[in-house]
Amino acid sequence: MKKPKCLFVNPPVIEKVAERFSFISMPLAILYIGTFIQSQGYEVELCDMNAGQQPVFSDDIDIVGISCDTVKYTVGMRVAKAAKAAGKYVVMGGTHPTFDDEATLRSGYVDVVVRSEGEYQMLEIVKQFEANGKVDPSTIKGVAWLDGDAFIRNPAMPFIKDLDSLPIPNRELLDVPRYWRQTRSWLGKFADPVYNISGSRGCPYDCSFCIVTANYGAKWRYRSVDSIMQEIEEGFYKYKYRTFFFTDDIFNASPKRAMAISQAIIDAGLADKIKWTAQCVTNIFVKFPEVVEIMAAAGCMGVIMGIESMDPETLKDYNKTATSDDNAECIRLLKKNGIASMASIIIGHPKETRESLQATMKYMCDLNPEMLWINILTPYVGTTMRREFIQSGRLLPNLSWEDYDISHVTFKLDYLQAWEIEVTRKAMTAMYYTRPRYIMENLPRLFFGKTPTPVVKQAAC
Repeated sequence: MKKPKCLFVNPPVIEKVAERFSFISMPLAILYIGTFIQSQGYEVELCDMNAGQQPVFSDDIDIVGISCDTVKYTVGMRVAKAAKAAGKYVVMGGTHPTFDDEATLRSGYVDVVVRSEGEYQMLEIVKQFEANGKVDPSTIKGVAWLDGDAFIRNPAMPFIKDLDSLPIPNRELLDVPRYWRQTRSWLGKFADPVYNISGSRGCPYDCSFCIVTANYGAKWRYRSVDSIMQEIEEGFYKYKYRTFFFTDDIFNASPKRAMAISQAIIDAGLADKIKWTAQCVTNIFVKFPEVVEIMAAAGCMGVIMGIESMDPETLKDYNKTATSDDNAECIRLLKKNGIASMASIIIGHPKETRESLQATMKYMCDLNPEMLWINILTPYVGTTMRREFIQSGRLLPNLSWEDYDISHVTFKLDYLQAWEIEVTRKAMTAMYYTRPRYIMENLPRLFFGKTPTPVVKQAAC
């Protein structure tokens, strides 16, 4: 039989604004899968709806793969419905289908759900389709399927131990110029087109609100420094990118490796030519401040950190290991070395009060990170927190999955109404970015890379 052709689709975060959305990044999930399947001799196409593209289910397409998280799931199911109506074999993967596999399959629009990492499951699906014109999911590890009306979840596929065995993502599968549509309207130096790189998978921390450990495992697996440098140099020399983002959930999980990557960037003569950002854990920097120093020397311009809360009990509930003191010291270290701190916090814990919200705001004003994201606690499918909320009856009924966008309350709180949290989030964001101290100290660093000399020792919040 002829080799099947695959179309891999990335649904949009917000469908109605996808085409004009300013800050889009290359969809690594479908890019990794597509590149891997292509490397095995099969023809593939990618469709990034988040970049304004629309899927076309032409006659030569045999298999449609859709990757989505919770907030993309509703649109993803519409894509699956259209693909199934066009007579395609439909595969869904990503964090939401992985942990909501039975409901996904019972929709009638999806033939098989690929759970967790999907490279080798997808390859087996394509091979069987090529050999037989159909797929027998009972023989494939790491998938869920329906046998008549019976839901079956096969044993898990082992996680890929050697990430270097996967080919570096082939960006030629994407319309690269689309990802240059950026603006400097309010993000300063962070608004350059960004070349995102995934250097590792897995997370040993297992925060109660996070899906990463459940989806990719607790063992931290990583690519070699040589492999990372090959991808950086491709982005710089071939695609002319100057700004890079490591999407690893914990770039500094191994201080030694973080330093090795930084040193490799310096040795390649790229430290003064590129800027880059990474997601890191604060308490590791506190224990190993030398990592911050070499990252700064290698061109690191920003570190994303999950501060989440100042309250010890809330941090314990979230299973966070870093303390409020760790967070403060980390931001001090970053500022000292000229790296912008890009902090995220979570509001809307079930026991949140007006007083705790005020205390959180004061805490963040005192820390004064260059960027602050304020998110509403969201119990995603597959997380420890969602299981606890289901058991306690906290989840609100009749919500769309699109409401799980970290800007809406999706469960009952003990002391506050949902609207109070949602309004407070907007107010806190506006207040934070319009403070005199923020304008005087942070904006010059964001837009001009300069650290102003304070007029007074301690500016007001």
